[in-house]
Amino acid sequence: MEQGLQLLQQPEGQQTKKKKKKKKKKKKKKKKKKKKKKKKKKKKKKKKKKKKKKKKKKKKKKKKKKKKKKKNGSVGDERNKKKQKENRIVSSNRLMTVKKIYFQMS
Repeated sequence: MEQGLQLLQQPEGQQTKKKKKKKKKKKKKKKKKKKKKKKKKKKKKKKKKKKKKKKKKKKKKKKKKKKKKKKNGSVGDERNKKKQKENRIVSSNRLMTVKKIYFQMS
């Protein structure tokens, strides 16, 4: 009631000015909020895009590495081949010794 009286006592021009100012402030706040939301959405989208790009790049790199490995074989492969060769020789030698002993016995 008192507030109403106070408003009545104020000249009308001032009253409308205050109301308009308040409305403008509210509108500005709403606009700011909307802008912030839009910015956040954009940031999220950008982040997602970046992540997707990174994933794609990683996949491409992996594929390239695989292709390269297939093409010229890694050092590990050569080492493995060497070891396999040695193992083959050892096993064949063992086989020969077993055969020799077997023949000597009979």
